[in-house]
Amino acid sequence: MVNTHAPHLVSARTLWLTLLAGPIAWVADEGIALVIEANVCSGPVHAAPGIARVTLVVVALAALAAIALAALTAVRSLRSLDSGDHAVSIRLERSRFLTIAALLLAGVAAFGVTLRLIAALAGIVCG
Repeated sequence: MVNTHAPHLVSARTLWLTLLAGPIAWVADEGIALVIEANVCSGPVHAAPGIARVTLVVVALAALAAIALAALTAVRSLRSLDSGDHAVSIRLERSRFLTIAALLLAGVAAFGVTLRLIAALAGIVCG
């Protein structure tokens, strides 16, 4: 059975947000962690490393949740683009490219955030 209706093309805004969500979450995680570590570790006495560790874990988990949401959106977009037989168009190919790029960037960002999460779980706050 051939699908005769046009594919559900995701809006350009959604594609770009999906593409940028992973790197933005990673940068936010790194920036917040840098500020927390600088404030906790800069004094002569390490002030509240336990609270800093919990905060770093929570921030990393929030970043991973944002990255997972972006990846899920990209997978859904890719499935809707690949469903059925469609004529090749520039817009369809651009959408497919941005969706695959979003998945790749989400994977790289998730790897970076996971490394920071492992360090926070290991207790390396003022390393």
